[in-house]
Amino acid sequence: MINVSWDDIREYVSWLSKKTGKTYRLLTEAEWEYVARAGTTTRYHTGYNISPYQANYSYYMGKTVPVGDYDANQFGLHDVDGNVWEWVEDCWNNSYSGAPADGSAWTTGNCSLRVLRGGS
Repeated sequence: MINVSWDDIREYVSWLSKKTGKTYRLLTEAEWEYVARAGTTTRYHTGYNISPYQANYSYYMGKTVPVGDYDANQFGLHDVDGNVWEWVEDCWNNSYSGAPADGSAWTTGNCSLRVLRGGS
């Protein structure tokens, strides 16, 4: 899904939860970072660098590609880095000073702005 606002995706998650009877929510920024790194301690799941052969961020610049065009990370997830921006639950803050240490969403700060991760 592309070209949706944070409010749109929140409405969709709420609708999906009601429709299925299961609880769905946006990832927190900390959860997204953990998923993107797939258990590694490097900047990317691929190591300290990533190439246009490993994620959609250069070759197709400005165009999305089908999910799965690139190899999965160590958790089996495709296209976490690159391709499209992904909304997370957190409010915008200028630094990580004071961020929750438990991985929960940071619900203080500038909540009129929200955090995006991934992207091209």
